[in-house]
Amino acid sequence: MEMARSMLKEKGLPNTFWAKVVYTVVYILNICSTKAVQDKTLIEAWTRQNPSAKHLRKLTINRDVEIDENAGWNWEEEKVNNNIHVLMQQPQEEAEEVVGDLEKNNTWELVDCLHGKYIVGVKWVYKTKLNPDGTMQKNKARLVAKGYSQQPRIDYNEKFAVVARLDTIRALIALTTQKGWSIYQLDVKFVFLNGVLEEEIYVDQPQGFINKGNEGKVLRLRKALYGLKQAPRAWYNRID
Repeated sequence: MEMARSMLKEKGLPNTFWAKVVYTVVYILNICSTKAVQDKTLIEAWTRQNPSAKHLRKLTINRDVEIDENAGWNWEEEKVNNNIHVLMQQPQEEAEEVVGDLEKNNTWELVDCLHGKYIVGVKWVYKTKLNPDGTMQKNKARLVAKGYSQQPRIDYNEKFAVVARLDTIRALIALTTQKGWSIYQLDVKFVFLNGVLEEEIYVDQPQGFINKGNEGKVLRLRKALYGLKQAPRAWYNRID
């Protein structure tokens, strides 16, 4: 997979070429020597025929580098900040939509900050979703809890959620293929946000959406947020 990603990155290809690039990578690896089979390629060990690589071509590009020795560095030029979080404008409309959905979902309630209660911080995570051809589809915003600051037995009890092992999934796919059955996949949107919390969790009001006149108050969570330690467990208990 790393080889395929490198090819896409090097040539600047959109993700629509992913399948063809992976096919090319597998083909190249099969006709190359490997430590898995001594003195043979993978395709030779499988077909007992010596593969030919004469049809493959190595592409090289020669470029002449010109250096202007008279040009100097402009020390007064402002430094460019290459941080992706600075370069990408924070999508305010998307953040407003997220907060609106969380409030409709009855995720929290605004309460006074009780003495001795630990407040978990929250932050905004912004991401640009791309189309398969590499063009921008939309900006996405997500409110995430800083779960790394949670303390066990204080902010959460259990965080383990049962998941299917990869071997089990492979066996199921093999069985359905053998029997000619159909496989249906269900995707739950914002799955962790539907988990009901058993613990008493308080978080800060999200940046940019602090309730005017109630700046000192916090949010008590009724349902989970992404980033909380117990979010997977809460969702598992919801569907169990």
